Amino acid sequence: MVAGLAYWLGGTATLLSALFGLALATVFFVVGLAALRLVLASALSMQMIGALAVYAAQVLVLFALLDVLASVTGLQGRPFALGALVGVIAWQTGQVFVLMRRRTLVYSGPMPGETSVTDTTQDAAPTSRPAEKLLHGGAR
Repeated sequence: MVAGLAYWLGGTATLLSALFGLALATVFFVVGLAALRLVLASALSMQMIGALAVYAAQVLVLFALLDVLASVTGLQGRPFALGALVGVIAWQTGQVFVLMRRRTLVYSGPMPGETSVTDTTQDAAPTSRPAEKLLHGGAR
């Protein structure tokens, strides 16, 4: 749809600029997703810092690419930006759609106010609770 509209409005140069913007956005997200999959396969303690590093690297590479692309003579700015915007919106919409239907646990512990099956503090003596020991000086 975007390609047809771009060709109709401005011809081949506009079409190629819009398609290049769409392709760049797609590559940007695919590489980011692949890097995040590698990060999430690592140790749990490294996942947040790894995800932030992937994000920072993506932003830096994107700014560098935009600086380089600003000097390309055959590239039209508005169709390129609109093609990239369509790619971003399509990718994010697809991710939301998939993640809402995937049923992946985000938090596997008990909810506030609930007790888990493995929670032994309900059956334990009051003196075995660390908070009770602190509040009552270790004896009760």
